[in-house]
Amino acid sequence: MVRIQSSDHNNNFQNGLVVMDSSKNYIVYSNRKTILIGVEDIIIALTDKEILVCHKSKEQVIKKLFNNENITKKNFKGE
Repeated sequence: MVRIQSSDHNNNFQNGLVVMDSSKNYIVYSNRKTILIGVEDIIIALTDKEILVCHKSKEQVIKKLFNNENITKKNFKGE
């Protein structure tokens, strides 16, 4: 996943409306309100067709899925 903006002081990156409590080191791309409570080291990408939830340590698996499945990167940009 390509980061378009920089992360905050807790290493959180969000594209969309995110409400969180006790969460850190997350990446969220969403076109809907996303609520995070007590999560760490997670990637969430939500579009009209797909939801991706993944631990950050499995980021390479996301790349494999994009290469092996009929999934387009455009779908996971929070559009």
